[in-house]
Amino acid sequence: MECWVRRVSKKDLTRIYEIELECFPRDAYPKSLLSYYLVLAEDTSFVIEVDGKVVGYVIVLIRWGNLGHILSVAIDPKYRGRGLGRLLLKEAIESIRREKGVKVFRLEVRASNVPAIKLYRSLGFRYGLFRPNYYQDGEGCYVMFLRTGF
Repeated sequence: MECWVRRVSKKDLTRIYEIELECFPRDAYPKSLLSYYLVLAEDTSFVIEVDGKVVGYVIVLIRWGNLGHILSVAIDPKYRGRGLGRLLLKEAIESIRREKGVKVFRLEVRASNVPAIKLYRSLGFRYGLFRPNYYQDGEGCYVMFLRTGF
């Protein structure tokens, strides 16, 4: 299995949307919104490829010049459990930290998404706060933060 992380490009939108629908069927971002985010965050969003196929992505917006807001991260369910999410996040965070000087990252995660929470905690993310009724179906989320390179 040959894999690598690279910056997102416009041609990735359709595949990113397919992964979004598979991973977040209850609250997937519309394709038009993903397209907008990818334009806003073109130099801070990444995909991971396995044998030439995009199997995951992360979209990160820089807010207030110094906060990396991870809007969405997903790995095609058929490729989970191989460390690809960890690799994608580590490379994206390190690249953004190095190139943009961002030292704090934030994300929201469904309270019930235990595998994702375990991954984020293993990368150094810590709980910040809990937001009840964050998702359309009423489920709450944890807002998690990672502080790097101080």
